Amino acid sequence: MYIPVMLETKKLRITLFGGGSVALRKLRALEGAHVTVVSQKINDEIRRYAKEVIIKKVEDEDEIKEYIKGSNFIIIATDDKIINTRIKNVCENMGKIYNIVDDRESVAIFPSYIRENDIIISFSTSGRSPALAKFLKELTENFMHSLDVIERIRENIEHDEKKRSKFFSELFRDCNFWIYMEKGDKEKAFSYAMEKWVNDYDNN
Repeated sequence: MYIPVMLETKKLRITLFGGGSVALRKLRALEGAHVTVVSQKINDEIRRYAKEVIIKKVEDEDEIKEYIKGSNFIIIATDDKIINTRIKNVCENMGKIYNIVDDRESVAIFPSYIRENDIIISFSTSGRSPALAKFLKELTENFMHSLDVIERIRENIEHDEKKRSKFFSELFRDCNFWIYMEKGDKEKAFSYAMEKWVNDYDNN
């Protein structure tokens, strides 16, 4: 069973095994972390993101131990399943948190996520259906863009928390409000919400 965890990338020291497009995608998601990439072949763009690059084909377990001993997170993204399994076994013996790309047996997984201002929402099916996770992400993106409008509404209505809570509960279930948001018309969405507040709550 997986549980959601938020990690501060600036405090992570990561060893990433693999130098192809998959490794690059993981590396981009870890902006701010100290990442050492170990691979026999390296995608040129990886050099732009990694703190350190070691050109080496990893086969020996003692070498693997040396590369990961100072890291608190390991990403395994080589195209050799035998090597991946070997690195995984070393990680488990050393008590390291690791992710193997496209492997549901990983200790950690990379879910799809959305970041909008201070809101972060992640989507995962525990590896069972990445396509469904992607669909849920796309479905939610429209809602994420509403934060600045909601904050503006909140600043312009009565500071009665009980009344505001009831109002927003109804507003968030109002299709008309979300239609304006989906069209990108934030002014109409704001005006619609304020009109709803005045008509239904201002005098209550």
